[in-house]
This record gives sequence, structure tokens and C-alpha cells, in this order.
Amino acid sequence: IIHPEAPSAARVVYDYYGGANSFPAAWDEMMAAVDKGDAAQFGREEILNPEKWDLLNFLMDARTGLGRFRDFRISNYNLMMDLIDYCREHSIEQIMNLPDVKERRDLYFEHQEKCKEQILRCSKVYNNLVVLDLRNEEIIFAGNRFVIYALFPQANISIHVLWGLKNQNTVFATGKSILNRTSFTKIGALMLEYGGGGHENAGTCQVPNDQAETVLQELIKRINADG
Repeated sequence: IIHPEAPSAARVVYDYYGGANSFPAAWDEMMAAVDKGDAAQFGREEILNPEKWDLLNFLMDARTGLGRFRDFRISNYNLMMDLIDYCREHSIEQIMNLPDVKERRDLYFEHQEKCKEQILRCSKVYNNLVVLDLRNEEIIFAGNRFVIYALFPQANISIHVLWGLKNQNTVFATGKSILNRTSFTKIGALMLEYGGGGHENAGTCQVPNDQAETVLQELIKRINADG
């Protein structure tokens, strides 16, 4: 099935099996949330202070980083399997009050302000680019991956600078803003030049530590030139 205009893979399956004619009306809100999450169509306030389905999306995203701080009763994978059945018959309010969801929600909000402060403190703006350097941070607080764009709305692209495995190399994780969709950089192609890869809107590369600063300056120059 090919439906290039569909906002999510779930919507393709939903429509194929009859859409609103086959599924309960109560699923409309859930399906809208799935489309929104898959297409990353969040507003600034929804990123900074998420609620309901938006919050559940961030809680279940491994990139939020909650798993680094606590061994939950069940894994994210097993919770997602449980939610497949639970979401069929329950409201988002009931879902958010499940013990396994609630412990993740509580940890998310425990880290929320610390995450924002860390991003503001460790970031530097270069024209249209914001670089978040976390190499000197002992703790990287949990937070959804779009917070940096909400805090730096003038930037249309970001680079996260991180240590690789056991500090053996340096990672540049690059992505485009979902709030300011004006970047012309083809990220995957740019990362490929440095041994990495990705697609047009996101990608990574890893470089030797002794080349990290040189490569970073080259990336900044290229991205600024692209606009």
C-alpha cells in the first residue's frame, strides 16, 4: 500500500481497513494524535508543557531518555505491547493514570526544568544553527527531543555534540527544527561526507576526538552557508 500523503503509517492501515466506517468514533482523537506525533506537528507550548496524547508520545520515545535514570517495572517495549490493547477501550486520562505510565510521567516532569536549564546553558547559536555541547555534562537530563527548538525558535537546525562509546570518539547528531522548517541543508548527505549518514532532515556522524573541533567548525560553516 502506497499513500505518500498520509501523515502516519497507522493512518494508512486505518484507512485501508475502512477508517471511520470500521472503527469506533472514540478512536478519532487517538488517531489524530498518532498522525501528529508521526509528522512531528507539535507547537511550541505543546513541546514545553505537553499533556495527554502529546505527553504519552514523548514518554514512550526512547530518545526522551527516561530509561537512563530508572529501571522501570516493565520495559518500554512491553508497555507499548500492553497499551495496544488498553488504548482500544480506555481514554487518555485513564491511560495516563496507569502505574507504569504514571511513573514515567512523574520522572519526566521531575527532569523537565533541569532539562531546559541544561539546554540553555550548554547551547550556542551560530546564525540559523544551535549547537548543544553535552560533552562536559556528567548527567544529561531527560526531555523530549524537540525542546531545543522551542527554546531557540530562531534556529532552523541543531547539532548535539556528544561523547561516543566510552569517550572513544565524538558524535555529531544533527536535526532540523520542527518549529522553523526553513533549513536547506541536506543533513544525510553532509553527514556522509564525514563517515556517517541519515536522511534529508536528520543524521549523525562520529569522528576522532582530536578532529572534533575542526569538523564542528566545518559543519557550522556549511550549515550557515546553506541557510
